[in-house]
Parts: sequence; C-alpha cells; structure tokens
Amino acid sequence: PQAYKDQNKFLSCEIVELNQLRSDDSDAIRSLNSKLHEKEAEYIRLQSKHIILLKEAQTPKLNQDSELVSQMMQEAIQPDHQTRDRSSSETLYDSYGFKHELTLDAEPEETLDLYVRRLDQQAHQTDESVASHIAKWDHFMTQFVGRDLVESDELKAMKPMIRCGIPKNYRGRIWKWCIREHVGDTFMPGLYKHLLAENAGQPSVALNQIELDLLRTLPSNKYYNSPDAPGIAKLRRVLVAFSWYNTLVGYCQGLNRLAALALLFLEEEDAFWCLVAVVDHILPPDYYNKTLLGSQSDQRVLRVYISEKMPRLSAHLDTCDIDFSLITFNWFHTIFIDNLPIETTLRIWDTFLHEGSKVLFRFAIAIFKYNEESLLAQANSILIFNRLRSIAREASDVNKLTQIAFYDPVMRSFSRKKINARRAHFRQIVQAELDNVDRQRSHTVMSGVVRFPDIESDDEEVL
Repeated sequence: PQAYKDQNKFLSCEIVELNQLRSDDSDAIRSLNSKLHEKEAEYIRLQSKHIILLKEAQTPKLNQDSELVSQMMQEAIQPDHQTRDRSSSETLYDSYGFKHELTLDAEPEETLDLYVRRLDQQAHQTDESVASHIAKWDHFMTQFVGRDLVESDELKAMKPMIRCGIPKNYRGRIWKWCIREHVGDTFMPGLYKHLLAENAGQPSVALNQIELDLLRTLPSNKYYNSPDAPGIAKLRRVLVAFSWYNTLVGYCQGLNRLAALALLFLEEEDAFWCLVAVVDHILPPDYYNKTLLGSQSDQRVLRVYISEKMPRLSAHLDTCDIDFSLITFNWFHTIFIDNLPIETTLRIWDTFLHEGSKVLFRFAIAIFKYNEESLLAQANSILIFNRLRSIAREASDVNKLTQIAFYDPVMRSFSRKKINARRAHFRQIVQAELDNVDRQRSHTVMSGVVRFPDIESDDEEVL
C-alpha cells in the first residue's frame, strides 16, 4: 500500500543521504554567509588595488625591476598552479561553523583591465547590499533598546525585513521572540533544567537513538563533527530534555538537525523551546511521530500545488514516473537543514519561525519553479532524479528564491486556509491507508500461519 511505502521513505532518504555524504562530501559547496561576504569583499578590494598598483609600476626605471613586476602581475592574475589553480580550493569555515571551499580566480583569457573592473564591481555590490540591509535593521532595532520585543505595530512592519533575512547579530533575539509567540502560555521558565535534573539516569529508548544520531547531525559543521566538538553535549541535552517533555514523540530523526541549527543562535533552553514551538505549534500534528502522518500528508499537498502551479513540469514528472517526495520529504522533515546552502536555509528559517509552516510550501515550489526548465530538459527518469537531487544544494541565489516564494505571480491564491483544508483532506486519506496496513498486519499475526514450502520439517508441523 502507498502509506506503507511512504512510511519507509524517510529511512530511504537517510540512507541515500549518508551515501551521498560519504561519496561527495569534498564536492559540497555552500553559499557564503553575509559575514564571509564582507571579508571576501575586503580581500577583493585589496587585491584589485594591488593589481592597479602593479599596473602603474609596470614601467620602472630599472630593467631588473621590470622583470620582477611583470612576474608579480602574472602571479596576481593567474596564481601558480602549485599554490592555487583553477581546480583547487581552500577549505574554510564560515562564521556558523560550516565548511566551505573558496575559490577566487580570473576568468579564462580575462584581460587585466576587465579583471580589475570585475573585482571592484563585485566588492562594491557586496559591500553596498550588505551594509544597506544591516543599516535598516540597526535603525529598526533602536526602538527596542533596553526593552523586550512584544507584539506591536512596529513588529508587524518587520515582515518584509525578515523576508530579506535577519542579520546574524539580531537572529538569536528575533528567533527567540518568534518562538515565545508560538509557545505562548505553555512557556515555563526553568522547565528545561528541571526535566534534565528530574530524569537524570533514567532509561529511555530515545537516548540510544539520540546517541547514534549525534555525529550524523551536521557532519560538515565544526561544532558537531566530532565527539568532543563544542556543540555535541548541548545537542544531547536539548534532545534528551525534549524526549522527556514530549513523550508521544520522544525522539525522531530530523529533530537533531532542528536543535543543532537552533543552538547556533540560541542558548540551550531557548533551543529546547524552539523544538517545542516547531513540533507542537508550527507544524501539523504527527510530523515526527512513528507514522509520520503529518509529513506524509504535506507531501501530497505539495504534489497538488506543483500540478496546479507548474502543470507542464507536473505532467513531465508523471510521464517519467517520478515520485519527487523521495527528495522533498527530507526538505520538509528537516526544515531544509543540510539540504540547501546555509544562507538559503537560514532565510527559510527566518520566515518559517515568523510566518509559519506554509513557508515550507512557498520555498519548495520556488525551488521547482527556479529549476523548471532544467527539469523539463531531462529526457528520462534517471536524469530527472539526478537533477532533483542537485537542485537544492545549488539553490544559492537566496534573494531570487525569496522573490519567487513570496512575490512571483505563481504564488497567488496561496492562503493558509486552503493549505489547512488540503492538509486535513490528505490526512484522512493517509490515515485510512495506515489503518488498512495495520489491519493487514493484525490479520497476519492473528492467523498464526506462516508457511515455508521449501523447508522440510521432521514432524511435519506447521511452523
């Protein structure tokens, strides 16, 4: 039955993902965050000035100097292949702890003047866009100096700014406010520490699974990539506390990534309440329980939206018998963590915590829309599936995706009411399928007969 197949998709996705991490971890390139952009821009400005200086000095007084300067210019434009060639890259960690591979080289046959102009333009655009965005946030946040963020007309005006991204230095404070708004009266100061202290040493099935998943959470992040990494102990405590808080869910794969990302910006207790907000208040029920009922239902809702908003693409996928939920299930289940470049993921999380779960559909559809033509160009199911596996990691143009997700004409008629109605509709269908699977299992157990025709028994009894 379809529900039984859907129930196993998450584990299949995890296996695919682990294999992918093993085989092409070195090829994974993530988008640089805004802080890294500033450093990169500074480097580019210095590099361009260096080249201009060398150009000016290309006619020195002494012949031996001329040879030296020419050599320096050649190294600046096209560095020696032993130190930096076009296929090599330098491994760096961004300010969030994620591993990046940074390359900055001249284009083939690019003249000195064009190279300098491109470097200057890139630095200027990076500086201006980042500085302008941060300045807007600085001005906005002056209203809340010395006082807590509370629901107000000022905060209602914050939605367009959040859609453009929250600067890193304000992200923790804005996320914390969003989380408190979601959990409302269920918030209890000190509950996190109480749960850990009260249940210390108590046996739990969840604890074993949590330990198995800790190092698989964000293997490309230096805060979680080894047993003694600084984030591992915090992550363990947050997940254990949540397993005692919500005993119906306990622990489910996917929660580890939610908590790990939250811990990059929030204190432990706030990261715990972030899990509470996401599981109990933002997402539909049963997103992380044993049946994954909410997750399965959302995949069917997404398929309907894809068929409505991109009928050509939907027909092409159907013709090639493509079940894209094998890819998108993990997008939703982990709120895109470790599926997209980190800056794109954080933009989604900024809006997800502020506006709610319909943001998941907006960005999923935006990714398909952005890649619609390239998917239509794939001639068979293998090519399409390979392309589907890559489109998320290539989604580095976060501003373009945000524009599509919230302002493209394809996103019209995208109300929360319609999403909830469709969720309710498919929830009933998936639940009925799961119930049918359970009945079949019960019938098999109750019958008590399992025949093995190829095995002989000395006493000829039915096993």
